[in-house]
Amino acid sequence: MACLYCGDGTYLKNPDEVSRKLCAMVNKLKPDVVMCGPCFNYLNYGKMAARIAYDINQNTSSKAIAAMSDDNQETINEYKDKLCIIKTPKKGGIGLNESLEGMCVLAKALYQEKEIEEFKEKILFLGCCLASFLLGGKKMWGIIATWRMAVEGISEASHILQEKGDAGDAIETAIKAVEDFPYYKSVGYGGLPNEEMEVELDAAYMDGNTLSIGAVAAIKDFANPVSIARRLSKEKVNNILVGEGAEKFAHKEGFERKNMLTDRAKIHYRNRVKEVREQEIKPYAGHDTVGMVCLDQQGKMTSATSTSGLFMKKKGRVGDSPIAGSGFYVDSSVGGASATGLGEDLMKGCISYEIVRLMAEGMHPQAACEKAVNQLDHRLKERRGHAGDLSLIAMNNKGEWGVATNIEGFSFAVATENQEPIVYLTKNKDGKCIHEVASQEWLDHYMKTRMAPLEEK
Repeated sequence: MACLYCGDGTYLKNPDEVSRKLCAMVNKLKPDVVMCGPCFNYLNYGKMAARIAYDINQNTSSKAIAAMSDDNQETINEYKDKLCIIKTPKKGGIGLNESLEGMCVLAKALYQEKEIEEFKEKILFLGCCLASFLLGGKKMWGIIATWRMAVEGISEASHILQEKGDAGDAIETAIKAVEDFPYYKSVGYGGLPNEEMEVELDAAYMDGNTLSIGAVAAIKDFANPVSIARRLSKEKVNNILVGEGAEKFAHKEGFERKNMLTDRAKIHYRNRVKEVREQEIKPYAGHDTVGMVCLDQQGKMTSATSTSGLFMKKKGRVGDSPIAGSGFYVDSSVGGASATGLGEDLMKGCISYEIVRLMAEGMHPQAACEKAVNQLDHRLKERRGHAGDLSLIAMNNKGEWGVATNIEGFSFAVATENQEPIVYLTKNKDGKCIHEVASQEWLDHYMKTRMAPLEEK
């Protein structure tokens, strides 16, 4: 926040020094919009406000606005072609208490996502204050996702977030990009079928501001289950629907029907049936959920998941992906996490919630992920003799992120205000996870293997 209430008159003694210091401050904070005005106007220092706003425009990348009343008409005439000037509607400028009260009303309306037509007059009256307090300094944004397959989606989402878009819109866009790509065989269209050669999809969405949750499980023949889950999150009850109930809801709400079983998936299925019979390969190999956590510039956080689940699973099987606290969890006041791996084991630790809980206690996302994954891995091995695949991604409300896994070859994708979309590979070495940027060779091989022609064995 960079509202520059510019003092008590002593500044008039050395305007050059004041201007230099304020420009340095703005260059450090890098706000989009800077307001100079109310305290000057209250003290009738409109000319100084205009001078500093003009210098900020000339010497920084921020846009400065000067607010002044009609009793500064001489200054208004001097700067009207050089500067954006907002004229306050009453002599003496905007009183500070009145400004803050108005901004609180606006903030409440915007936070509750209400129609704000009734506040138009206050928006005009408080335009300069609104710019500095609500639209002021650049805010951190970020999005992190499981697996390489998410990088195109988070690239689309990053454009939304850069333009101050909503975290819900961004994460839904990113997940849908994965759901729609037929060569990713564990999510959406082209997802691998159950043992009866039916594609049953699970998806979930959570709003970190309201803690609203929506999820679908074992839904068939609908194109984008994450969108259905997000729609369910707006309901007061009936937030998680399964099978036929989810399909009826989706149809009633007008979501796109689509046969999600592709010819390519049929070949995978028939080949796996033969492999199980002839080579004793487990039918359940392969389960890559796309899970994401997103932070927008307004501080809102979301989490979402989508998957076709275990390959050759029992009809009606549901894993961790649509289960709040296991496959995903997010709280905008803290951060969020999402999981991929063997759902039956991930659910034994409520692991996404555990990571958010650890972050709430002050842990960095990386430390929280490592602690949660390592502890659950150890507990499962100690009590059951084996731990399934456990991989977690997390981001806090500062845009800091972390990733941990107990497998080799786990990949993830991340983009933030300070980082272009990038794919990492991670490995767990003695409880510490080491992340390395994926090489171009690795990226090329990844796409080549997934899009290679298939032949029935």
